[in-house]
Amino acid sequence: MDILVTLKWIPDPELPDALLTFEDGRPGARVPHTVGLFDKISLEVALALRDHLLETRVRCVAIGPKDATEALRVALTYLVDDARRIDVDCALDSMTAARALAAHLAGTGQPDVVLVGEQSGDWDQGIFGPALAALMGVPFVPRLLSVNPDGKGEMLVDHVVDEHTEETVRLPLPFVASVTMIPHLKLRQPKLKDMIAAKRREVLVETVEVVPALSLARLEKAPRPQKNCRLLDGTLEEQVAKALDVLAEWRSAQ
Repeated sequence: MDILVTLKWIPDPELPDALLTFEDGRPGARVPHTVGLFDKISLEVALALRDHLLETRVRCVAIGPKDATEALRVALTYLVDDARRIDVDCALDSMTAARALAAHLAGTGQPDVVLVGEQSGDWDQGIFGPALAALMGVPFVPRLLSVNPDGKGEMLVDHVVDEHTEETVRLPLPFVASVTMIPHLKLRQPKLKDMIAAKRREVLVETVEVVPALSLARLEKAPRPQKNCRLLDGTLEEQVAKALDVLAEWRSAQ
């Protein structure tokens, strides 16, 4: 089986807003970056399949400028079979990234399974996976929880339908699936010897010409909602009276 995992190098989600800076429409060079959380879970799903299915290949791909290579260096510490960066000469949005990867796969052959993070962790749009599946002309499964072979050449995929429902579907290969938050599952720690070996491995780079889906005109931080919080002390009756006074003030101010 051939599994492809997409990775994205994003600004650290734990970074305080005050430290997030932009340069030419992109996060500044000094902003700490990491592999997206959903991408890490996708990689673990692929590694777990490789543990149980012999002759399974795990490949990783990142789309973007040179710094996206760092996400692939993380993947190499897990002895993935191939780490490749797709370079494009235009601004990236989710649809443009999907077009770039689809063009790459059209030239190299489709993998059996493509695993993408449900959301990227920075833009959080969640459209890359379904867009890629549509461009590849293969089925798409959202919010994957687990995937296992059925013993007959197809795969059984558990996924989330809504907040109250999960279902299992049987799919022929190939297909694309987005991986959601899976309880009790996180990316394993790499072995020290594999981390050392990864430094000697090469990240391949391929340039793909793609027409951008969007043209970036402006990028800026969204304004944070203003919060006006007032603590009321005293007994319960006194707090209720003060709350009524506050509501009366707000009403008169409108």
